[in-house]
Amino acid sequence: MPPSPANDGLGVVRIKPLGAGSGGVEKSAHSDDPDLPPPVQYDVENNNIDIATSSGRSRRFKYPTKIIPPEDSQSTMYDQYMPMRIEAFLNGFDCNIMAYGQTGSGKTHTMFGPPGIMSRAANAEYGLEPPADYGLYPRGLLDIVCRVRKLNDAATNLKFVLTSSAVEVGIFGKVDMFVQAESGGGDVDWNKLEAKHNQCGVQLDRVSEPKFLYGQVEVSLHDEDRNIYRTFAALATRNTMGTGMNNSSSRTCCFAFLTLYCHDSSTGCVRKSRFQFVDLAGSERLKDAHDGNTNYRANLADVNFMAGFSNNWCLMQLSRCVRELVQYRKRGSRGTFSFNSYLVDLVFMLSESLTGSAHTAIFVCLSQAPKNNMQSSVALDFGEVFSKLSIRPRVKKWKKMAKMKLQAAGTLAGAKAALSTAAASRAGGAGNRHVQKRKAQVVMARQLLDVLKQFN
Repeated sequence: MPPSPANDGLGVVRIKPLGAGSGGVEKSAHSDDPDLPPPVQYDVENNNIDIATSSGRSRRFKYPTKIIPPEDSQSTMYDQYMPMRIEAFLNGFDCNIMAYGQTGSGKTHTMFGPPGIMSRAANAEYGLEPPADYGLYPRGLLDIVCRVRKLNDAATNLKFVLTSSAVEVGIFGKVDMFVQAESGGGDVDWNKLEAKHNQCGVQLDRVSEPKFLYGQVEVSLHDEDRNIYRTFAALATRNTMGTGMNNSSSRTCCFAFLTLYCHDSSTGCVRKSRFQFVDLAGSERLKDAHDGNTNYRANLADVNFMAGFSNNWCLMQLSRCVRELVQYRKRGSRGTFSFNSYLVDLVFMLSESLTGSAHTAIFVCLSQAPKNNMQSSVALDFGEVFSKLSIRPRVKKWKKMAKMKLQAAGTLAGAKAALSTAAASRAGGAGNRHVQKRKAQVVMARQLLDVLKQFN
């Protein structure tokens, strides 16, 4: 049975070209070493992938709904999976796009483009037309901005405000990439990153549905081109470092958000939908990535090592959650599945995809190199389990704008009142987590009120 439009993105595998880039130990693909197994084999017509195992046998994966071969361009991939999701986003649905795979398998290339492209985009080298190398996010951003501007030009009772924000999640918590960019981001000093996190104070609401981050900067895109370039500049500060497996390895999970507010003047209501683009940190073989070091106790001072260790742990928790959720549904269990036993923010931030309430596509990125066969098999195994989730997107509800303003004003007043005493009365002063939470509430409430003012 062919997948429904809502589920067609749950079994997608993208194959990285042999020898492309400098990461993922791709050079091993060209070795004449007789001890190496053959590279990954794939059949695009029948959507099968074969990987040689350590025992000399071959394991076949039959679950993919689509295999994107190395010769397919960025624009071809975009045209296959993004238009339907953009249409859903504009009509009030939340959408999530994710790239998953080991380090050096092409996740960041898929989501954003090759190294350095966001810096060049921020300098307006490409203008507002997507070059061939743009990945899913910059193409989607430009497409959605264009669509929203056309909708606002139309003589209807609907008006739209589109904003962008970006947060990276890693060993030091959740960092606002706009703040990072505007405080001299780029080649980030990892020893100072914790201080940056304390300045940014991005918080995660684990109670509301859906779960969401708040306190990060949101900039308006629908009417200001300069904020498009600011968005690219923020994404250019993504933290990367060289390892033994990849010359430019992402050390964090990057979440890029587009938020759409739609106001209906005939009812006085507002609807809010969110498009979440996620470039997950890559799993890595610690021994190969860090000169044979695998003991975390002996490497507590090595932040690069600990980032890799932390990323592996977070991805393991995500995998555990997906497997247990699939089994929970298979048993026909009643009630609501709880995410509280998973001790990583990543699971909560992807909960809409896990529960099926958002339009979702996950791109399992695969290296063909023989030395990566074990990690490629693990990535495909995760993709196979994820493909068993069921996606039943729900349109977001309309809310009275007057009530939203009242609630935001109440949040703002309450947070300000709490801040007047919290910093002085609690240990840790301005860096205290309670203070950070109140500051994030102030930022969230002010930004929402600023958005709602645009509909007056």
